[in-house]
Amino acid sequence: KIQHSEQMHKVKSKFLQAKAEYELDSHQKVQSLAKRAEEEAVRSLIHHTKQVKAENWRLRHELLSLIRRSHILKLFKLQLREQQQQLIREHHYSQDLARMRHWLKQ
Repeated sequence: KIQHSEQMHKVKSKFLQAKAEYELDSHQKVQSLAKRAEEEAVRSLIHHTKQVKAENWRLRHELLSLIRRSHILKLFKLQLREQQQQLIREHHYSQDLARMRHWLKQ
């Protein structure tokens, strides 16, 4: 009976030792996985941040180009309006001259 009790104690002790080792190993593996996941998340975030910065830079330059183009088009539109007004004045002047010639011929 004593031998059986000692044997049971050894089995229980080995089981508890194996359980403790397994728990320690599992804990270390979980910590290692968590650390790798965190490192990958940081790498991914850095990569995404770089992509966003590059896209923002590209969009900023595209916007500046469009603003410059818009400004040029507005100036061109203003010139065309001034030219149109000048042509309208010249047309009215020509019509007035034609009426005067017609009136003078009568």
